Amino acid sequence: MLGKLIKYDFKSLMRILIPANIAILGAAILAALSLQFSLRTSVGAMLRGGFMQLMRTLSGLLVGLMFIGIAAACLFITFMVFYRFYKNFISDEGYLTFTLPVKTSQLLWSKLITASIWMLITGIVGLFSLLVFLLLGTSETSFFNTEIFAILGELFRVFGSATGSKLFLELMLFTLVAMVANILHIYLALIIGGVVAQKHKLLAGIGFYFIINVAQGIVSSIVTFAAAGSTVANMESSMQVDIIDPYDFGLVLGRLVSALQPMFWVTLATTAVFSVVFFILSHYLLKNKLNLE
Repeated sequence: MLGKLIKYDFKSLMRILIPANIAILGAAILAALSLQFSLRTSVGAMLRGGFMQLMRTLSGLLVGLMFIGIAAACLFITFMVFYRFYKNFISDEGYLTFTLPVKTSQLLWSKLITASIWMLITGIVGLFSLLVFLLLGTSETSFFNTEIFAILGELFRVFGSATGSKLFLELMLFTLVAMVANILHIYLALIIGGVVAQKHKLLAGIGFYFIINVAQGIVSSIVTFAAAGSTVANMESSMQVDIIDPYDFGLVLGRLVSALQPMFWVTLATTAVFSVVFFILSHYLLKNKLNLE
């Protein structure tokens, strides 16, 4: 049944979010072409006329507008993911949702998995759009700028050789856990707003988001402070000048990452605990406390 719920939730958002993601990619392509036009027309005495200067100005404005459009599309996608949760669970539509012959945990898991998938899709589209922009919009002499990818590849190679390939996996793991925690954070805030407020439940949910955020920040600060002592000691021992060459960037970076490993795992564990707590509280409130009247 969980698979059917995920399929339904995914399709319900697909009609809106696929065009939004296509718009992100399209805006990146237009911005790249506009920037390339501006770069191409910035050289050559024959292009110094007033008309070409106007076109360069307009193309520069278009680049700015395209980036604003990309940001707006990303915000729209995020809004729609969480508004769909609010509409299905907190608004009057919740009467129909909770009459389905499924467990509350399955409903919550369905929303969480669907939101995570769409966030990942949007992130991948955003990254791909950035690469397209760099490829098409940053060369004055050719249509494709392949040199910038050679530079990026070299940076990744140096970073990988200094820190090890496992760091990329750790960063991906942390990104996934942090994304899930943020989704559940917003879900919990919306649910509490629906439980507490009789009217303006959405506004109440926004208010509780900031309240939860403050509480989360306090707990995270306490945990970070408790773990800071060992981290500082590791950094001092790893960064002693008589042990490493301070001008060896790769060695310094590798030692720094190694010294910060304990703090990384503490932060990851704390974020994972927040995710579990948010999920348990959300499930309990949805099942026992939610008032749709």
